[in-house]
Amino acid sequence: VQSEARGRMQNQMQRQYRIARPDATPAEVEAAVAGGAGNVFQQEMMGSVGAQRRALQEVQGRREELHKIEQSMEELFSLFQDMEALLDTQQNQINDIDAHVEDTVVQVQSGGQEMTRAIKHAKNARRLKWILFFVCLAIALVIALVIYF
Repeated sequence: VQSEARGRMQNQMQRQYRIARPDATPAEVEAAVAGGAGNVFQQEMMGSVGAQRRALQEVQGRREELHKIEQSMEELFSLFQDMEALLDTQQNQINDIDAHVEDTVVQVQSGGQEMTRAIKHAKNARRLKWILFFVCLAIALVIALVIYF
């Protein structure tokens, strides 16, 4: 009676193992029955619950990572909007600076032309001074010669 009950129990365990793991080889089935795998359905369910929990944790981890990426993208968008606002407010200043630079270029060119004219006038004035000096010297010599002779 005992061996019959054991045989039925082993057959039942083999059937349960094949139902729970249809891709198991006959050697795996025999090893599980010989090892006293007990209730195969319960073990399989516990294994599948563990796998489901791991899968759930992975999905939750991915969800958190996606949420972090979403927050980073929102911050980046906000930074771009702030930068655009700064550029808009400073555009008038940039335009004023550009106008001042253009005016400075024109004034420097005009100043260069005036410097060229000033140098020319200075040379002419120096030449005139030398001429006047020699004329005065000649007059002084003439007066000195007239007084002396």
